Amino acid sequence: MLKSVTDYRDLGRLEPSPYSARIQALFKTYGNNHRFTDFWIQNRDTAVCRIDGNLTIECGENTDYDEMRQFLNYIPFRTVLLDERCCEKLGKKPDLSSVTVKYNGAVGAEKPVSDDNYKGVYSLLLSCGFELGRYGDYLADFVSRVNSGCAQLTTAYENGAVAASASALFIGSNAVLLGAVAAAKENRGKGYASRLVSSLASFYAKEKNVYLFCREDSLLNFYNKCGFCATGRWAQINNE
Repeated sequence: MLKSVTDYRDLGRLEPSPYSARIQALFKTYGNNHRFTDFWIQNRDTAVCRIDGNLTIECGENTDYDEMRQFLNYIPFRTVLLDERCCEKLGKKPDLSSVTVKYNGAVGAEKPVSDDNYKGVYSLLLSCGFELGRYGDYLADFVSRVNSGCAQLTTAYENGAVAASASALFIGSNAVLLGAVAAAKENRGKGYASRLVSSLASFYAKEKNVYLFCREDSLLNFYNKCGFCATGRWAQINNE
């Protein structure tokens, strides 16, 4: 039975996955006490979060899909992020999907140096085609997660300008979701992005599973070289 989450420990029992990392990080950052946040748990290994109308679902072995289907028919939402394998069980077809990769490379790097050049990274990501919304919203959300110990930004510079960036977007209790990987067009092929990604993954893999959503299948070779292997597929369902 789905019930509201009031204690982070309720989410700590979720299996490691990119979805549980996202849900745990968002709960630790915002809790269940804001008008724009909601968190639910079902049967100990299944959880749902809603942030500004966008859902993330972590499904487990004990997921009650009948209840979850009814839940999705009842609750208003804009998008759902989940493992593609769960879509059919929910009677939904994904509007977007691609490869999820998991880090299996070398472990033990020192923690990468963090950066706070959010404006520079925001501009870089926009130039690379990322859909980020307004800068103020992006900044408030990312900084909130950083201050809660649930995110980290790393960058590389060339001639004083941001050449590449990579982030630990969501740091959960047993998994980390990396993302926002980008390199300026003039700096591609120089190894900046791969070094940032590999450094983050190697550090966090000492204690957690590390994942990344490969938003284009054509990028899979790049992440393979960084120590990642395909482990499944992510999916997004739109309700707009």
